[in-house]
Amino acid sequence: FEGKPIYENASYIPSDDPKYAYESTNYYGSTYERNKGWLTYYYQAAFLKVFGFSTFNARLPFVLLFCITAVFVYLLGKRLFTTSVGLIAAGLHAVNYFSIFYEYQARYYAVVAAVSMLCLYFFYRALKESGWGQYLCAALSLALLFYTHVTAFIAMLLLFILLHGYYHRSVRRIFSIKVIVAVLVPLAAAVPWLVVVKFWNVFETVEGDRGKILWSVVLVALLIIGLALKRLLPPASRHDFKTFSPINFILMAIAAVVIVKPLVTPEESIASRLFVELNPLFCLLFSYALFALFRHKLWKGPQLYRAGSGLLLIVIAAVFFNMFRPLDPGMYESEWVEQSIAYLDAHGISKTAPIFVGYQQLPFMLYSDYNVDLVWPIRKEFIDAYGQQMYFIFNDRNFWPQIFYRERVISLEELNYYDRAAGCTALEVTEDTTLYSCPAAT
Repeated sequence: FEGKPIYENASYIPSDDPKYAYESTNYYGSTYERNKGWLTYYYQAAFLKVFGFSTFNARLPFVLLFCITAVFVYLLGKRLFTTSVGLIAAGLHAVNYFSIFYEYQARYYAVVAAVSMLCLYFFYRALKESGWGQYLCAALSLALLFYTHVTAFIAMLLLFILLHGYYHRSVRRIFSIKVIVAVLVPLAAAVPWLVVVKFWNVFETVEGDRGKILWSVVLVALLIIGLALKRLLPPASRHDFKTFSPINFILMAIAAVVIVKPLVTPEESIASRLFVELNPLFCLLFSYALFALFRHKLWKGPQLYRAGSGLLLIVIAAVFFNMFRPLDPGMYESEWVEQSIAYLDAHGISKTAPIFVGYQQLPFMLYSDYNVDLVWPIRKEFIDAYGQQMYFIFNDRNFWPQIFYRERVISLEELNYYDRAAGCTALEVTEDTTLYSCPAAT
């Protein structure tokens, strides 16, 4: 970004640069970003090119995708179940806290959710209709998903193959010409990108298996819960997993995401955002369950009564989902960045003076012309020996470098800037934000 290295995650690769102690993560060994596909970036860039840069225009393409995903949820729900279930699921997606939390962000989350629903829609049509058009649309959807996020593509590709085995119960049908073409087309589309970006240089920056262990515990817990329900529920209400059904189609999609993605994802990226495509799937399941529960009592009578019943179900589901909303970690709050920039402007800070932040370097650089760097990749020798004025800005609610140093088993007292900051003047920018003004080193 503007000639500075980008550190999306903590990087442990030593650098020979006199200023930066570590290499940037996503671009190591290549001039292209590899961890995510290009589709999200160019999709957003097209809007900025046409409408100009602003926060609204940066978010607009993802807001539109949020709406498009709701349409895909409706179409999939209608094809799997009924029009009513599709409408309820789309309405629930529109008010579901988890969907809104992730898909309003100007990141790849909304693209993954939308394209994943598109994949599932054509997967189901390919299974049921067996037309070449459906298989080619499934192949195109998979190719788009690859260029959005590689791990999501792997999960959906394996799901596509397994669904044919589950639906047809025939190895021959799994390797039919239509399935082979639908698999080879996105793979062929993927190869040039893999070569150009030197994808073989991708690596994990966090050592350990905490994410995999937690994933294993969750899978075992879900298995135990499933077995317990199978034993406790009366036979008439037990779900039949032996035959293909719309419910099993969704459950297989959920299983593919939950099982496959953690296996092929670097340790540092195993987080809730990894499962963003589960939000619309859970909306479909929840809507079907509510519809099945209420339809005998509430779904009879005139259209107005039925529409009122549907709205009631959406409200009930929305309340349920929002009851379990996660605590916002504060990492997406921007007020402190805006106020810090305003503070720098008001006090006439030089645009060339080094300013080091613990987090949110890119917003500082995007909305101002200040010379901003993340602090943790900077060499301690550079900070201690710099012969001119420098500044440190830290937000107490979002002190991400603490996590970085704890993972490396380095005490906070040994941070690379502590010695230099000891002689600096602390100035309060906001209640949680402090600016350290540091005179030239002597």
